[in-house]
Formats: sequence, C-alpha cells, structure tokens
Amino acid sequence: MVNTQLDTKKRLTKRRNLYIYFRVYDAQDNSFFGHLVDISYDGLKLMTESPCLVGTKEKLRIEFYQAEDAADPIIVSTLCCWKQKSPNDSYYDLGFKFTNKGNLDLEKIYKLINLYSLFREVPA
Repeated sequence: MVNTQLDTKKRLTKRRNLYIYFRVYDAQDNSFFGHLVDISYDGLKLMTESPCLVGTKEKLRIEFYQAEDAADPIIVSTLCCWKQKSPNDSYYDLGFKFTNKGNLDLEKIYKLINLYSLFREVPA
C-alpha cells in the first residue's frame, strides 16, 4: 500500500468515524470531491476516486442533505497532509488538516461529531 505523507506533526485530537459518509465538494467550483469518512477539530479524512497532491490547499464544502435534520454546509480551508490507496483499490484515502481555524465553525463540527459518530463518549 503506497502511503505519501507531508512532514507535519501528528494530529492532536482523536478523529471520529461517521456512520453517514457526507458528500464533500470543492467550494470553488462546486465539483464533487469525495466522501467524509472521519473528522476531528483539527482535520478530516476523505475517501475519493482521484488522488490529491500532498501539500495541496483545498477549500472544501461538507454537505448535510443526507441527514434528517439537514444543516447548512460547513466550509473549511484545508491542507492535504497524506494520501494512500484505500483497501478497495478503486479509491484513495486523503488526510487534511484545517488551515484557517479562526474561521472554523467549531459548533457545527461538534454537532456533526456528536450526532453522527459511530462511537460516542459517555459522560462519567
């Protein structure tokens, strides 16, 4: 399995796998980019049919129309940090970190994680 990584720090927060793979679009030209596989407050992982160059900056739009309580999309500025072939050789897994966290809508990401995470943390 080929794995290409950008020389960056390890992620700081745990990513959460989602039970709905929301569609993600290029926010500039509205083309379909891939499916959101997991997300954290620091970045996200997408499954795509086409690879992205590591080091590429992308402005992405996460759509929620599949959800019963569809919300406004989340727009994020990202940097592709790694890529690898998916276990299904037809796809690629891409790892992105958020680059403009000052404009990041953490409340929407918090809601996304809490509503659609496969495994939720139970308060003690």
